[in-house]
Amino acid sequence: MKVRDLSHGATDSRFGPSLPALLGGLWRRSGPFVRLTIVAAAGLAAAALAFAVASRLERSSFDYDGPRAPAFSIGHDGLERVEPRPREIARFEHREGGRLWESLTISPLRFRSSRNPVSTGLALAASRLAESRRAQLPGYREALEGRTKLGIMEGLDAYMVAFTARSPLGGPAPERLLGKLLLVPADAERSAAGVAIELLQVSDDDRVLAAARDYPAAFFLNWPVNFWLDLAVSVRVPDRLEQALESFEFG
Repeated sequence: MKVRDLSHGATDSRFGPSLPALLGGLWRRSGPFVRLTIVAAAGLAAAALAFAVASRLERSSFDYDGPRAPAFSIGHDGLERVEPRPREIARFEHREGGRLWESLTISPLRFRSSRNPVSTGLALAASRLAESRRAQLPGYREALEGRTKLGIMEGLDAYMVAFTARSPLGGPAPERLLGKLLLVPADAERSAAGVAIELLQVSDDDRVLAAARDYPAAFFLNWPVNFWLDLAVSVRVPDRLEQALESFEFG
């Protein structure tokens, strides 16, 4: 059987001109301005792709593959990795002026195995961890609890406990601590293992504090992503915690 070479502008009568042939003809018929526009657009596209790849490669990430929890990786752009405390696998913080404003911690999680751990075993584990937090944080108040998704864009199934407390940093009265505890189960092969991810952020923004108090479901289900208070104003927390949630994955 004879096979025709369709490269370099050759054609096959069954299918018409090849794509290189069509593009070559378009280039020859184009004027100088159109050619310059095509070259500029191609250059911008290549630069954008290179920037995206470079940004991806330069992102800070932490990978774990040990005996205490299922293997996972998490990005922590803008958060500095610090020495974890007892029972923690990893801890990341953001400080300004010597003060701690944000922290993200990951700890191993064990819970009672079941076919639907998000609704059963994780709920019991969350209750235990919440009681521990209540004893540690002054003014602890649970704001929301239940099953949710990790991060955004159809992330992993998880169980959430959201809370507020007085800031451990002291300072002005409006300063408030916002907290979110996410319990994430691993795959079915390790049905009683997972990780506990805790986000803590100090805020002195009255709008943020009012939203967390008055609309806890709307606030904490979206925090630390964008959320709207009304049509005229929006509040956005820093990207650091959001990127960490978006980039978390097992394996």
